[in-house]
Amino acid sequence: MIITRYDTHPIPYGVGDQVIQLVADNVTELSLNSVPPSNLMYEVFRWALPTEVGVYLSRISEEPGKPVELLVAFDEVETEVVTGFQFCTCLWLLIPRLAESITCV
Repeated sequence: MIITRYDTHPIPYGVGDQVIQLVADNVTELSLNSVPPSNLMYEVFRWALPTEVGVYLSRISEEPGKPVELLVAFDEVETEVVTGFQFCTCLWLLIPRLAESITCV
């Protein structure tokens, strides 16, 4: 597995599309409500969750100093295929007095 970190550069279009597709394919597992396909609201969640993730993706590296990054796992054989992802944030950096004393690693 190859892991790439995106925090200071825009996410490549193909990578972002694959992340959004992973979200759409796994709505039940990723949704806080664990909405099954049999639920009448499933299609709403299937639209809303990938849309929300797309907004997050578009904002990474948009504003310098924002403590948000994306870790993307790629297949070792087919290195352009996304196999997983993780959004990371250091929320305590948003508190000015703590930001000086804590390093996000």
